[in-house]
Amino acid sequence: MHRSWGTLALSLLLVFPARGADDAGKFVEHTTRLPAGGSARFMVWLPAGFTPDRYWPAVVFLHGKEQSGTDNTRQTEVGLGPVLRSGRRVWPGVIVFPQKAEADVLWGTLDEMVLTVLAAARAAYPIDTRRIYLTGVGQGGEGTWSIAAEHPGTFAAVVPVGGWTDAPDGVAQALRTTAVWVFHGRNDAEVPAAKAQKIAAALQKDGHPPRVTIVTGDAEETWTRAYRRRDLPKWLFKWRRP
Repeated sequence: MHRSWGTLALSLLLVFPARGADDAGKFVEHTTRLPAGGSARFMVWLPAGFTPDRYWPAVVFLHGKEQSGTDNTRQTEVGLGPVLRSGRRVWPGVIVFPQKAEADVLWGTLDEMVLTVLAAARAAYPIDTRRIYLTGVGQGGEGTWSIAAEHPGTFAAVVPVGGWTDAPDGVAQALRTTAVWVFHGRNDAEVPAAKAQKIAAALQKDGHPPRVTIVTGDAEETWTRAYRRRDLPKWLFKWRRP
């Protein structure tokens, strides 16, 4: 669904107030009301050295199928979350972790929830609106493609990890001005690497070749190896929306 940032902001109610430097290097729990009713819980990681007196880049991380639920914890236990907990100071940004409740519901149908959570994070923390990025693993990789294509111009760059899309040509057209780095496992048993290569080919055909890394390993190995790379956040944070 298409909703403007202004509409989302007007419909937003934060249960938790903005945090500051005391929460640097930690996950902070938040809850926000959804425009259609109900609420969404999410986690925010604040980087070491965080202070509220400057604007920070932000990354929205979408988890995979097995991390679905309402505990507001499992989404931080795969992919990017463990890298942040390890103390590796290679992700100097505000990282937002929404959680979807149902395992069989794809992120592509939950774009309103994701954007509302992002708006809540923007209301709580000083986020640079030109430096917002989207990434995800497995189902979250599908969501990265789908949500970024549904809302072109929202994200300066996207990093789908082990993702897929059933509409590669439409996605390629929608993301023609968005930087893309694709990661996929050569031995991914759930989503064949050929699906990632098909999307990459569509982007190439549209004149916007992505960066593509095929990892020798299964899905979870790919997730871990992708987010542990020092060059990934450096590449990601250099992009800005016009």
